[in-house]
Amino acid sequence: MKMKHTLMAVFLMRCGCNAAVPQESAEPLPSETPQTDTDPLAAYSTAVKGQKSAPSAAMSVRCSYTMGFSDQSRNIYAMDGVLSYDDKDTIHLKQYMNSNGMQFEQEGWYYGGRLYFNYNNVTFYEDMSAANVKALMLVPQTAYAYTEADLDGIDRQDNTYSLDLTADGAKNVFLSRYDIYGLNEAEGFIMKDGRITDTFDEEGHLTRETASFDMSYVQDGETVAIKYESSLNYTDIGKTAVTISDEDKKAQSAFVNYADVDPDSIKPLDENDEPADTVTETFRRRLVSRLNYEVQEDGTLSSSFNDTEGYWIDFANRTFVYSRRTIRYVYSWRGDTGTMDACSYDFKTQTASDSCQDSTVETIQDVKKYFEMELYYCGLTLEDLQKEAQ
Repeated sequence: MKMKHTLMAVFLMRCGCNAAVPQESAEPLPSETPQTDTDPLAAYSTAVKGQKSAPSAAMSVRCSYTMGFSDQSRNIYAMDGVLSYDDKDTIHLKQYMNSNGMQFEQEGWYYGGRLYFNYNNVTFYEDMSAANVKALMLVPQTAYAYTEADLDGIDRQDNTYSLDLTADGAKNVFLSRYDIYGLNEAEGFIMKDGRITDTFDEEGHLTRETASFDMSYVQDGETVAIKYESSLNYTDIGKTAVTISDEDKKAQSAFVNYADVDPDSIKPLDENDEPADTVTETFRRRLVSRLNYEVQEDGTLSSSFNDTEGYWIDFANRTFVYSRRTIRYVYSWRGDTGTMDACSYDFKTQTASDSCQDSTVETIQDVKKYFEMELYYCGLTLEDLQKEAQ
């Protein structure tokens, strides 16, 4: 018998506040001094102690459990989503779940201390704190203060730290911070190894974390191998504003309390959201299914905001276009370059051509972020897409 839990059950528990919020490290304190430690662990400890909370940001997350059985079959439980919050405790989130082939989607709007939820077209609300809303993303959102005893090794490249954990260190941190299934109660649970990579910006904010754990447990006498992976990315730190329209608020006024929702009314989506054989094809598919892009006669995909503004994606040429009236900003994910007329910008070398104005370069940089957000909404990363474009 394979694992009985599904992500649907996990999310229903989350909405009912029955599951514990992942534990974070102690509240970070502002750092008065720059990172000058030459020892990687000392430098990492300084970064963690000094990490700053962003007043507003957009975050994208992914987490997955892949279970391998002796008959070579696999179960996959995965979630990907995005959440934006501002300094007024207004939040918008959207998540997609794959529970071993069953697809679930949810969207939430938080303001005035109340979360309004649309879960596979079943609508309800619950009163909770902004911190509990953010915890619905199911991955830790701050870096953790590891000790020397937790680590097998640590490597530092500028402000990025890669930490290899001991089996005991990995077990403790996984069960206390990452696990949403309660694997501490599983029979014969064994942690093999874990790896964490954290990146900080120059101001001291955590901007990215990836986590990977290999473990196993025993079910009905059979050893089940588990691979857990998660990622967290922050963008637009200090620049994010969340607006909820009067039309949305009017619709949400008709939502019922979560306690009055019949769980049997929540059905898996009919829409096929399964990953394709490649990242590129998965992205193409989900642009249509998740983001309502339209396929044009020439094979490009487009999403128009109004009569004068929109996005175009050309998979044949590996380009993303942001068009505003007659101005076209083009980002090439194959070359990691951006252009607007005669102005070109190379993201690898962070250099611009002589004809560029500062304002044009800033917009080109923003356009790349727009593209990354489209990928995040599709549960993908630019890095993975670029690997296929080489």
